[in-house]
Amino acid sequence: MTFTPRSIRNRLLRAVLGVVALGWLGTVALTAVFIDREMSEGFDEELELVAETTILALETGSDTAVPRLVGVSPGQDQRLLRIIRPGVPEPAVPWVSPATDGFFEQAGWRVLRRSGDHEVVEVAHNQAWRRSEMAEAAVSLLILVGPVVGLLILGLRRALRRALAPLDDLAGAIAGR
Repeated sequence: MTFTPRSIRNRLLRAVLGVVALGWLGTVALTAVFIDREMSEGFDEELELVAETTILALETGSDTAVPRLVGVSPGQDQRLLRIIRPGVPEPAVPWVSPATDGFFEQAGWRVLRRSGDHEVVEVAHNQAWRRSEMAEAAVSLLILVGPVVGLLILGLRRALRRALAPLDDLAGAIAGR
């Protein structure tokens, strides 16, 4: 059966699909914002865990040799751990440390500074790396949502075809007269 561009079915289908598409886009956008917030919290919790664990290890250890700047992930410079001891030159990093403990952002890094009894620990994530991880999660979401939207479109087309079948029969009967 051929459908004219101005048929009721096509107008209704476009309207319903438009509303559904806007709803899905809004849902995906809100989900991406939620994922970004939750992943940021998770990343910050990782920084806190590494800082606290490092301070605890340094305070309870008897070894005085301390690695002063190490990558948290081997072979990567996206996540750094810096240990500062009094009287020892500070290892160079891309940010300038504040005098107080806590989170700060500087030079493209999200840094957590924690002070122990005899040392200061700074754990940092590169902001570009954090955004890249968020983008991967958002793309994964879109890949998962794509087939669902396709099935939804097919289902809506079929449901409208069935629901409007009596109207098509009436239109055919009127056209036959």
